[in-house]
Amino acid sequence: MLKGGPLFPPCDDERLYVKAKTHVFVAVLGDFSSDMILRIQIAHRGIFTDRSQCELADPGDLPNNVRDFLERAESLRDAICDKATFDVMDYLLKISPDDRVGLDDVLDFSYFDAVD
Repeated sequence: MLKGGPLFPPCDDERLYVKAKTHVFVAVLGDFSSDMILRIQIAHRGIFTDRSQCELADPGDLPNNVRDFLERAESLRDAICDKATFDVMDYLLKISPDDRVGLDDVLDFSYFDAVD
């Protein structure tokens, strides 16, 4: 998205779609909050390992394009050097709705200050 391409790769295998998206979300956006982990565990089995509530299951069965993406994925924090840009993207891309701010609040970020 910031570099002229999609933020996440496609996953055409419906059976592995949620697992693939979970892995790429964590790779780019960081760890899930505890409430999101609980929601995922309730709705989808096999996303997290049995040993730990927050350790993702092995991505070995994911499609090659997703595994390739995971190997070279850059976190949002590493990909965006400008603090104002990072702040906006970080808030807009929060996975949990409880962690997001409203659009009126986002427009108050310094990223949207007028340039003279």
